[in-house]
Amino acid sequence: METTVREIEVVSETQNDKINSIPTIKSLIKETVLWYKKNFKTIFNIFFIPAILMVPLVFFDSVNDTSNGYFGTNAKFIGAALAIVFILQAFLNIVATIGFIKKVPTFKTITPHWIDVYKDGLKFLIPFVLVGIIQFLVVFSGFVLLIIPGLILSFYFVFSMYALMIDDKKGIDALVHSAHLIRSNLFSVAIRLIVLGFLTTLIIVLATILVNMLTFYLPGILPDFMISISSPFVELIVLSPMIVIYNNIMYEALSKNSKEIEKPREIKYKKVIKALMILSGVFIATIVILFISFA
Repeated sequence: METTVREIEVVSETQNDKINSIPTIKSLIKETVLWYKKNFKTIFNIFFIPAILMVPLVFFDSVNDTSNGYFGTNAKFIGAALAIVFILQAFLNIVATIGFIKKVPTFKTITPHWIDVYKDGLKFLIPFVLVGIIQFLVVFSGFVLLIIPGLILSFYFVFSMYALMIDDKKGIDALVHSAHLIRSNLFSVAIRLIVLGFLTTLIIVLATILVNMLTFYLPGILPDFMISISSPFVELIVLSPMIVIYNNIMYEALSKNSKEIEKPREIKYKKVIKALMILSGVFIATIVILFISFA
């Protein structure tokens, strides 16, 4: 009888650990906002360059006269220059985000310089891209089978980049580590990510509505491009860093309460991931061959 009671207590404690392994949605949002406010200056410095490069892109887009010959013989030159700025902006934004993911845990002890963030971003760029490709192939295979498996796989591997940047898990190991952390917390993580997606979408929609209202009700007071730049600026300076912080808090909580993965389970995960990658590769190759054949 005593053994049975003890077993029940152990099971209860294990269940409570799982429930308490991730902060509540309210706590996550609160911690994210406080963390962001505390480190706003550093975050602004990190993402300022990609954000400021949006200005010429939005400006010439708002003018929208290049195609009508407004710039005359300079139209092709301006178009080429904008293409270069666009590529540079996207590249620096990716590098800044990679470096920021890497440096977020260090903010507790020391505030990194924005240059160090970019250095880390460049250092981990290739491993980041490789993990991204593997993650895409695996998740894509789930959508090939059916939509629901694809959604489930996307939740399982959502922390792959954090496993790479924070715990130095490269390649398939990053996906294995992410799946291991989420295995017993799939529903909890999924709910928190869905809420994050909903709030992010809501903020973007509200920002777009506000921009449209300002353009309509206050014409001529502010240049159109200044009003138009506000929405992407908010996304780069506010939303992107907050998403990273929010996910990092979850990742750290899961890592703290997770045991080392058993070797048999690790081997099993790797086999499944490789099989899904092959499935995606075969499907994509088939589509390409069919497209070439009927082109």
